[in-house]
Amino acid sequence: MKTVTIDHPGKKGLGQRFLKSVRKYGLFYLFAAPGLIYFLVFNYFPMFLGVLISLKNYTPFGGKGLAAIFDAEWAGIYHYKRLLQLPDFYRVLKNTIGISLMKLVVCFPLPIIFALLLNEVRHVKFKKTVQTISYLPHFISVVVIAGLLKTLLDPEGGVLTNVMNSLGFYSETSFLSDTRFYRPLLVLMNAWMKFGWDSIVYLSAITGVDVQLYEAAAIDGAGRFKKCIHVTLPAILPTIIVMLVLNVGHILDAGFQDILLTYSELTYSVADVIDTYVYRLGINGTSYGLSAAMGLFKSVVGLLLVVGTNKLANKFGENGLW
Repeated sequence: MKTVTIDHPGKKGLGQRFLKSVRKYGLFYLFAAPGLIYFLVFNYFPMFLGVLISLKNYTPFGGKGLAAIFDAEWAGIYHYKRLLQLPDFYRVLKNTIGISLMKLVVCFPLPIIFALLLNEVRHVKFKKTVQTISYLPHFISVVVIAGLLKTLLDPEGGVLTNVMNSLGFYSETSFLSDTRFYRPLLVLMNAWMKFGWDSIVYLSAITGVDVQLYEAAAIDGAGRFKKCIHVTLPAILPTIIVMLVLNVGHILDAGFQDILLTYSELTYSVADVIDTYVYRLGINGTSYGLSAAMGLFKSVVGLLLVVGTNKLANKFGENGLW
């Protein structure tokens, strides 16, 4: 009896399936190629070089271009061991997590609340004016905002200094040089810069809420506040969860520019974070391998936090990133 073999499509090799897909959707691949090349050259290749530098005793004077990296002496996990033995490592790690958690608690809910409130505004011109004003800080350079904050908090005649003094808060030096006030001021500056722009995501999600849900809630006797709590908020909850997962993944990114432009030696104990510490150690101190090891440490921790937060969201029945 003759046996007939059927070539199942699923048994084709990965290369064959890819070539078939290219022949079928060649134009789409052509359009996607520039973006793919961009990410390979400017994202993934630098990531590879960073990992390589963290495993070598790299110095820019060891050769020309990439040869200085590839020809450098192997150090193995020496830089990672040295990283954990640094006397200031756990201090800057504690500061980084502390500032990031403060930003998460204060800055994450603000755009959501602002979007919910703005959605209830019925006067179109007023609504657009408020939106425009709230977006403006996003387009101002952090350098300008930091300089403005320093001017407002000038010990001699600064507007915010006078206000804080009138409220009973006193500082012998500038408020930005006082360890008691530095973190709250940094978080408030960050919240003012970002809350308007970050609210765009939630406003977009709100526009997708089914109008019939509001009509059904109105029939049940719900007012505007109850509609907001029982209709709008649950409808945009998936978006909130996704944004929360992404924010938790950046828990070790406390804001390099914000801190670098506002901190001083007087506030190192509460303001010095991983990024500023690596900047001084790696760029100014030429410890490139150690800086690269610190960067990889941050990336691994961020990945674990994203995966863990996403699994936690799925466990409670919410849709995460995947």
